[in-house]
Amino acid sequence: GLSLSGGTQNATVQGCELVDISASGLTIGTAMSGYDALALERRDAQIAVLDNRIEHVAQEFFGAVGILTTFTHNLTILHNEIAHVSYSCVSIGWGWWSRAPLALSSRTEIGWNECWDHMRVLGDGGGIYTDSPMPGTTVHHNYVHDEANRTVNPDRAGNDGGAFYHDGGSTGIVNSHNVVRNPYNPQARLLWASSIPAWQVHNVTVEFLYSDCLDRHCFGSFCASDCNVTNLTAVSAKRI
Repeated sequence: GLSLSGGTQNATVQGCELVDISASGLTIGTAMSGYDALALERRDAQIAVLDNRIEHVAQEFFGAVGILTTFTHNLTILHNEIAHVSYSCVSIGWGWWSRAPLALSSRTEIGWNECWDHMRVLGDGGGIYTDSPMPGTTVHHNYVHDEANRTVNPDRAGNDGGAFYHDGGSTGIVNSHNVVRNPYNPQARLLWASSIPAWQVHNVTVEFLYSDCLDRHCFGSFCASDCNVTNLTAVSAKRI
């Protein structure tokens, strides 16, 4: 695949086809000790990912994803199609809650993407997955549909995960005007529930979600009180 790291700035990845790849299709950012206190001006920043097709990735390294970003600033991921992946289509953030005071990821925009046929091998991920604090991040106008199931792979690991999955430590995110159709999981998690305070989700808003499966969305009884879920609309699959 393609990797941008080591302080890459003012770059655009546009109109590419990343297909049939052993690991992740596109990786942006650096995740390692020593970058914890990295000055903002030296981080991977001002990067646009536009109008790309990413398919059949993570073919040998199943824990890889379509697009992975770790410690980044001012990143846009718009108008991409990501499909046929072993794990998540898009994974944003790194480090869960343990790096919270440092806010190593910030201002990511994920919009107008189509993500489908994901989680073909592994569980505990999503069409669009986040973890760790990322203030100023927006996830909007994405279409996530037809998550893979055990008909595709009888040996798929686990049922957990979902279309949009804001995992432990996710903070500072607005998820709005997204559409979900035909998720596989019995509970297509939006906000991960944890009884461990250090792993709870904070300051995440989910609003104007349109889905044919609202009964399958789990919002978590241990999410912090500053998370808001409003304006969920049930739509038949035929109308999506």
